[in-house]
Amino acid sequence: MVAEVDRASSSSMRTAKKNDLYVHDGKYSTYHVWKIRMQASLQMEGVLEVTLGKAPALPAIPDPIDMDHATAAEKKAYKAEIEAYEKAHTDRGGAEAKAYALIVMSVSDEMVRKFTQKKLDGIGSSAWAAVVKQYESRDPARIHALRKRLANHKMGED
Repeated sequence: MVAEVDRASSSSMRTAKKNDLYVHDGKYSTYHVWKIRMQASLQMEGVLEVTLGKAPALPAIPDPIDMDHATAAEKKAYKAEIEAYEKAHTDRGGAEAKAYALIVMSVSDEMVRKFTQKKLDGIGSSAWAAVVKQYESRDPARIHALRKRLANHKMGED
């Protein structure tokens, strides 16, 4: 009976329901599967580009105008530029916060502690970069490829 419960509970932990996130177990061997699933989740939420640092550049602060000598049309255009600037920055901040929350909810406790130590609160693109740095720099396939390149390089020197 206990074995049936354990088997049932372990299989239900791996089964994702709608809006559930796959939580990475902290193992290097499962990182690539987590990364694909996480990118899909971030894309579904509309924050993948921001997370990967590929979002369009934010507008620059509009140059100030002399409101005392500006025409009504200039004042209206300036106000529209300011509103667009503020909206773009608010939207980007919201996307970064959403991406951060999704990433934090899907990584191991150890990784969350690293986010806290690095003071990445609310910055999804920085949290993503930290996860990538942690796991891709030590990926067994990458290490094997680097060792192979090093061996080939040494053979070429002989």
